[in-house]
Amino acid sequence: MPLRETWSFPPVQASKLSTPGLAGQAIHPTHKVSGRTLSDLQNHPLQAWAKKRLDGLQQSLDDLAKAQAAEFEATKKKTDVERKIAGLQAEIDALNAEKRLNSEDVNKTNAISAVIVSKSVELGQLNGTLGVLSAQVEETSVVVERKSQGYTTNTSTSMQDHLISDLASRVTSDLLEEVFPKLEKARENISANYGFLAAAMKEFQISEPRFASAVIATIAVETPDFSAYEETPAPYNTKTTPFDVYEGAARLGNTTPGDGAKFRGRGFIGLTGRYNYAKMSERLGLGTRLLDNPEDARSPEVASRIICAFFIDSQSRVVKALDQQDFGEIRRLVSGSASDHLAQFLSAYNKTLSLLTKS
Repeated sequence: MPLRETWSFPPVQASKLSTPGLAGQAIHPTHKVSGRTLSDLQNHPLQAWAKKRLDGLQQSLDDLAKAQAAEFEATKKKTDVERKIAGLQAEIDALNAEKRLNSEDVNKTNAISAVIVSKSVELGQLNGTLGVLSAQVEETSVVVERKSQGYTTNTSTSMQDHLISDLASRVTSDLLEEVFPKLEKARENISANYGFLAAAMKEFQISEPRFASAVIATIAVETPDFSAYEETPAPYNTKTTPFDVYEGAARLGNTTPGDGAKFRGRGFIGLTGRYNYAKMSERLGLGTRLLDNPEDARSPEVASRIICAFFIDSQSRVVKALDQQDFGEIRRLVSGSASDHLAQFLSAYNKTLSLLTKS
């Protein structure tokens, strides 16, 4: 349908304006008298009104056209990035298959692993871009809908896009160094890997400072040197042989002998169990990658995406806890205990929040 056919304006009653020959009629700004529209009739009592309404109509049509162009451009960019992600994911899947085929050749598998890590970094960056573009597409679609209904809406910027990008840009190495212990290893890890966390926050559209602070504080508690860790044998996970407590654990989906050790806790929040590895691998668009290569959960890029996805998937619970300042609930969500390192979490949370909201 042509744009103009989607618009209409309330008419006026000509009888109220004492318009000769039009008494009692409903008059629109495009109404014609002697073959000419009212807006073109010099000295006609309705000319000014008609011209003003027509000018407003034209401006609204122009705004709608701009909004539709912005929506088209954002959708095109999103589609291009999705295509790149699909191609890159296919390359990673092929490399994982090649790695399995050459599992007995240590040098070759190490070389393949290095390429996988490199491509995973690129994949993480693209996913971060996709998160922002998805927000842009959603925002421009809303703008088009509102403008097609005649509402005035600012199309110059996407507020959600701005908030996401602004918060992610604040997750810097300087900020993290103030939150994490002043250890040389922490500085080294932060310098090398903080960008993955910022990209993951973009990907999962984290724009609220309290929410981001909870994510960062959780990492500070779980791994104070900002390294994606791998769980080691301890009394809570081992009785006789390493990780035998996890063996056959239905709650973790460990159904195959050896699953306990294979799917031990890894990353920034200790992703544990075959079921959780499979679920998160699919959630991140990695296919079976984390099942085939569970050690990849330790890569900084994947670990950053895992913790952000975990918090977003628990968003209603996290936001409620933040609103009620029930920080023990956030610790319970991650570790199962409300009191687990709660003081350390609160310290890191308050510090991060003050830095993120500092003008």
